[in-house]
Amino acid sequence: MSTEEIVKNIKFLGHASVKINLAGKIIFVDPWKVAEEKDKADIVLVTHPHYMTTTAKLT
Repeated sequence: MSTEEIVKNIKFLGHASVKINLAGKIIFVDPWKVAEEKDKADIVLVTHPHYMTTTAKLT
């Protein structure tokens, strides 16, 4: 996969939060306001404890 393809699949969600679609897997990094996102996460990465990163519903 080229760098351009990888970058195309990264969506900035605000603050330090991003959604990455990589090889059919959805990865949220420091999720914030992800309730508006239709996709469910396969992987959630939290880089630091903070009340704003807990808006994701983990099921």
